[in-house]
Amino acid sequence: MWMGWAEIVLGVLGLIAAATGRSHRSTGVIALGLGLMGVSRLLPSGRWHGSLLDLGGVLILFGLGMMLSVWRRQRRQ
Repeated sequence: MWMGWAEIVLGVLGLIAAATGRSHRSTGVIALGLGLMGVSRLLPSGRWHGSLLDLGGVLILFGLGMMLSVWRRQRRQ
């Protein structure tokens, strides 16, 4: 249960950093996915538990892809 709360707190902090412009948009997407995974850990097992966990994982992977794309673009310039 404490792991879920830790993921939610890190997700909120990452969203705040992305919203204030202190980090890239990809960090905000990763933080959103992390927050969703934290919420899914706090829910009882059922339909929403698995759906939020999967959606959070997809958002984390999408954010990592965005981050790799930005790094490759910066390296080429």
